[in-house]
Amino acid sequence: MKILCEIVGFKEEIVMELSYGKKELEQIAKLYGIKGAYKLKKAELIEALLEAIPQKMPEILPMLDEIDIKNFEALFNENKVIDNEDELECYYNLMELELVQLIEVDKKRQLIVADLVKDAYKKIDMVPIMEEIKLNSAMRRHIISILNLYGVVKLNWAVELYNRNHAQVINELELAQFVKKDMRLVCQCKVIEDYIVEETIYALDKTNFKDFIEATIDKEYYIPSQELLDKMYDERYYEPSIPIEKLKAYLKKTYIIEETLIEEAIIAVTMIARVDCDRSGQTMEIILEELANLGVEFKNLAEINEIVKHITTVVNGTRKWINKGFTTQELSPHVFDEKTGQKIKVIDIGRNAPCPCGSGKKYKKCCSNK
Repeated sequence: MKILCEIVGFKEEIVMELSYGKKELEQIAKLYGIKGAYKLKKAELIEALLEAIPQKMPEILPMLDEIDIKNFEALFNENKVIDNEDELECYYNLMELELVQLIEVDKKRQLIVADLVKDAYKKIDMVPIMEEIKLNSAMRRHIISILNLYGVVKLNWAVELYNRNHAQVINELELAQFVKKDMRLVCQCKVIEDYIVEETIYALDKTNFKDFIEATIDKEYYIPSQELLDKMYDERYYEPSIPIEKLKAYLKKTYIIEETLIEEAIIAVTMIARVDCDRSGQTMEIILEELANLGVEFKNLAEINEIVKHITTVVNGTRKWINKGFTTQELSPHVFDEKTGQKIKVIDIGRNAPCPCGSGKKYKKCCSNK
C-alpha cells in the first residue's frame, strides 16, 4: 500500500479506496512492456509499474489523441470530480494507460495524476510526439471511415485512399502495424491476410470473412470523396435522399411517432442495409423487427406492404459492404432518378448473368422482376 501511495501522491487512507486487481495490473504491465508480469506478486507489479511508467511514457503517449493530451494536462493543476459515468468517457484512454487514476475522497470520485507521472511528462519534448499523435489520429479516423463504408478493405486500397488525401504518405506495413497496436482499433477491427476487417464480419462466425471475400473478390471499390469519408467516420451517418424523406413522412403520418424516434428509425434502416449482406434474405425482416422495437406498430398486412416499398427504395440507395461501397441502384441494370429513386429506364442484361445487386444469384432469379 505504501507503493500505491507513491503512485498517486495521496495519503494512505485515501489510497485504500483504490481497487487494483492482479489481472488488471497484468494488463497494464503488458502495455508498458513488463515481461513475466503474471509471475510477479501484486506489490512487485506496482513497483515495476512505478519504474516503467516514466520510462515508457514517450512510447505510450502517441497512443492518445490531442483531446486526451488536453484533458491530461488539465488534471495537472486541478483534480476532476466525477459526478456521473458519462464524464468518465473522456478519460478512459488515460485511465487504461494508468496515466490517470480514479479515487474516492470524502465520498466523491476524483481523477488525479500522480506526481511522478507529472514530473516525467514535464521532461518530455512533446513537439515530435504531437506530430506522431496527429498522424495516428489521421490514420485512425481514416480506418474507421473506410470500414464504415466497406466493412472489409484491402490494405493497398486503404493506403491509396489515404495518400490521395493526406500530405504525409504512409505504406501498407505502417498501416497494418498501426491497426494491430492502436488501443482504439483493436476492439473494432483486425488485419486478416492483406485485409482490414471490421469486427462485425468475423466476431460471430470466422467463416464470414472467407464468404465475404468470395462474394466481393471481382467487384470494384466505390471511390469516395474525402468529404464523404469525413462523414462516414460517424457510423450512424446516412446520405440524405428523397426516398429517405418520403419514409420519414410516411412514418410520421401513419404512426405519429416522435421526430427523434423517426431519426433513429432511419439510422437503423440504413445501418442494417449497409452491414447486412442480404444473402440470407432476412434484411427486411430484421429492419421491420427493429422498427417495431422503436414503437412502430403495424396494424395490418397492407401497412406492412406499404412500408416495405418505402424501405426497399431506401435500402437500394444505401451504400453496402457487399457492394464495396456502391449502392444497389448504382450497380443495377436499371437507371434511377437520383432525386426520387424511381426507375426511369431499363438496360438489357442476360437473364443468366450474375445479378449486379451483389446477391450472388442469377439475374433472372433475383432483380429481374423488381
